[in-house]
Amino acid sequence: MAVVRTSNLGMAAAALLIACWSAEGQRSPSLVFSPSVLFVGSGPAQLRISVVRGQSTGLSVRWNGVDKPPAVSPGSSFIGGYHIDLTAEELAAPGMAEVSLVDAISGVTIHSSFIFIGYNVVPNDVVYDRARNRFYLTTPAQSNDPAFPGDSLVALDPDTFQPGPVVAIGKYPTSLALSDDGASLYVAVDGDGLVRRVNLDTFTVSSDFRVRPAITGAVTKYARSAIAVMPGNPQTVAVYQHADISSSRTRIAIYDNGQRRGSEIASFDGYDSLLFTPDGKSLFLGSYANFNSPQSVLRYSVDATGVPAQTPASIDGGGPITIRDGILYTSRGTLIDIEKMQVRGLLGVGGGVAVDPVNQRILAAYFVRAANWQDYPQFLQAFDLATQEPLGGQSLDSWYYFGAGDNPGLRLIRFGADGLLYTGSKALLLFHTPLAGPAPLTEARAVVNAAGQHSGCVAPGEIISIYGANLGPAAPASAHLNPSGSYDPALSHVQVWFDETPGTLLLAYHSQLNVIAPFEMKPDTTVNLQVWHFGIPSARIPLCVAATAPALFTRDAGGSGPVAVVNQNGSINAPSRPGSWISVFGTGGGALPGAANGALARSAQRLNATVRATLGGREVPVLYAGSAPLMPHGLFQVNLQLPADAPTGIVPITISVNGHVSPEGAALEIR
Repeated sequence: MAVVRTSNLGMAAAALLIACWSAEGQRSPSLVFSPSVLFVGSGPAQLRISVVRGQSTGLSVRWNGVDKPPAVSPGSSFIGGYHIDLTAEELAAPGMAEVSLVDAISGVTIHSSFIFIGYNVVPNDVVYDRARNRFYLTTPAQSNDPAFPGDSLVALDPDTFQPGPVVAIGKYPTSLALSDDGASLYVAVDGDGLVRRVNLDTFTVSSDFRVRPAITGAVTKYARSAIAVMPGNPQTVAVYQHADISSSRTRIAIYDNGQRRGSEIASFDGYDSLLFTPDGKSLFLGSYANFNSPQSVLRYSVDATGVPAQTPASIDGGGPITIRDGILYTSRGTLIDIEKMQVRGLLGVGGGVAVDPVNQRILAAYFVRAANWQDYPQFLQAFDLATQEPLGGQSLDSWYYFGAGDNPGLRLIRFGADGLLYTGSKALLLFHTPLAGPAPLTEARAVVNAAGQHSGCVAPGEIISIYGANLGPAAPASAHLNPSGSYDPALSHVQVWFDETPGTLLLAYHSQLNVIAPFEMKPDTTVNLQVWHFGIPSARIPLCVAATAPALFTRDAGGSGPVAVVNQNGSINAPSRPGSWISVFGTGGGALPGAANGALARSAQRLNATVRATLGGREVPVLYAGSAPLMPHGLFQVNLQLPADAPTGIVPITISVNGHVSPEGAALEIR
């Protein structure tokens, strides 16, 4: 793995001190957006951000990491806020936009939340064509987005976000089924009583067959069908339908090239999804849509005559999604052994499930239920595919935007490197999330002392930089103090664990983390470091633990060149004068009396070690070596007395703690 270092994100001591002062005492507010829904193509638009339980003045706003000039919005005695103007370009594509409130002086992010941008259409059904990297969806008769006209079959490119081509497919198109050879797409056109086959190379209707009479009047809930294509036989389709749209009477039939097999079977009302087993000898019937539908999964056998008379096997579950290694995954997070019809795993009640074999995960949308409300997704959750152990989650706060409601086409579909498609009662959403992306990636040689930028053993309380990929957010996030005056172990959905103890995050970025190692680590042992981003873990990285591993912070944070220094006259990073007192800063000093993870030093405490310093190879007096007041524990300060005859220029400087010497390359500028 290539190690990419971003030196301008390292922490010089003076910059960290400014951040500590400016952030102290601030409370993290809650954000409420109005409107709560942004639609693709709706810009330019104005977004109001209400601030609840927190500071509502002196803040600036960032939209996806870009500063937006805010205007103060009027508010009540406990709600204040801002509004920002969004351009058409900023609302030109679907996604999940991060809105952050930032301290206007220090630039520290006080709080951030997400608002979603989606297409203003609620599809009846959606499938993903992995070979062509396209979604296909059927639209209701009335659509609020002209790019998705009513009663149509629409293709959608998830890379360009461009809809089209479009086929006016007929009256009330609903269920979709893709043949496993990738050549054909079947569409249930329920208002016309037809199943139409679409050639995906030309995106035109190649054939159709009738399954019941066309509807002449209003379309009712009994009109909806479910269809599935038999694996290995793209000419064979199973259809679940209401034979009489004025009643709840249903049936399942098999069609070969549009010709119905002789045996069909009466079924049960309220289902909306079909799935063949890989060998084509059985069919699963379930309910994908909402919690008012039946929760059982039914298995029917299929033979050359069609669907023979039988009592189907039944088990609690949900809508069938996919079958992998003999396990059926359902929309309610139930994992079912398809041969024994036994539950092999239970993720809890979900509102859509996606199986991600690339990253070996299961993704599920969960709902909160409230009296007199529909079911609304509360968060996304990732699970380990092999063990079903929970990994991480992501909050979805826009209740009425994502509510499942009565939408029969509810889907959660994984696409691309880290993409998810989600359908709800208000919109169609495509967004990217670390829950669906590659795990954080780093290695032992990419874990370095944040001051010296060298790898090796880690000391208790040492500030380290971790380089790699997928480590954190796309834009750098800096830590701020919580109301108790300390740093939280998590930052921007990132945590770093040292065995079972979290470190303290100071900086989170997709390619770099800065973290203070916990003081509980024991010298002469090995600790396993692991990065979590939204709860998705990296591999465990074994690191040796040393009593000390000192290094000095340099001005460019690169580990060499002039050190960060505070001079006797109070100047910062200016040349030092011979004979004066100076303070330099480092990390890796090891144990410190009273040190606490994430806390600031409130008084001067000396290191539990012998500290020496050399300047140009000559030992100089150390007046003090220990904590730096108002700085995080883990950063140490060394006060030195420069000799009156100290050489001028760029002079090498080293610090040793209990005999462990800081790396060469650091220097002091003397004039």
